[in-house]
Amino acid sequence: MFQVAGGPIGLGLATTVFTATALSHVRAERVADRLSDDQVHAVGNILSGAESGHQLTVAFPQIAAELE
Repeated sequence: MFQVAGGPIGLGLATTVFTATALSHVRAERVADRLSDDQVHAVGNILSGAESGHQLTVAFPQIAAELE
């Protein structure tokens, strides 16, 4: 039972850590000054798996190379 419950908990924690780390890099880089708070949130959704990485480059073509 612990194994069954541990999988989703581990995945959730790993996703949270990855997304938080990625967003801190987005905010710290030069890209952050060109993104609104809503756009940073959208980047977070994309990075967390809510959307694909391709959609990120489509949504922000002017800074796609920097985001990649």
